[in-house]
Amino acid sequence: MKYLLYVTLFSSIASYGQEIVPPPPTALEPPMEIMEDEVFQIVEKQPEFPGGMEKMMQFISNSFQYPSIDMENGIEGRVYVSFVVEKDGSISTIKVLRGVTKTIDAEAIRVINKMPNWTPGEQAGKTVRVKYVLPIRAQLK
Repeated sequence: MKYLLYVTLFSSIASYGQEIVPPPPTALEPPMEIMEDEVFQIVEKQPEFPGGMEKMMQFISNSFQYPSIDMENGIEGRVYVSFVVEKDGSISTIKVLRGVTKTIDAEAIRVINKMPNWTPGEQAGKTVRVKYVLPIRAQLK
């Protein structure tokens, strides 16, 4: 009985220091399948406003018409708007995630609706729909 216990204990100690090697991979992972209507949030290539971020800020600044009631009351804030950049670069599914006032929120939506088509996003070499969140700062000058 003592002999059996010794052998079992010795074999566990002997195998303790050995490196465990995982089995080799059996096959490569298949390429990611993209659903036709899937909306991505993170992609390899983000959608882009024509001319880049600076041009987009200029567009928003030039297009945003401060609502008079909010101007009179000195209301400022940041509206977080989400939208989908479609495969053709058009904008759809515009939603206010966090707003300031109904009038400022409506103006932010109007400006997003007025945007020209973007360069669409890409995933795995294919043009895809991408959800984009944009903060728009309403600030009195």
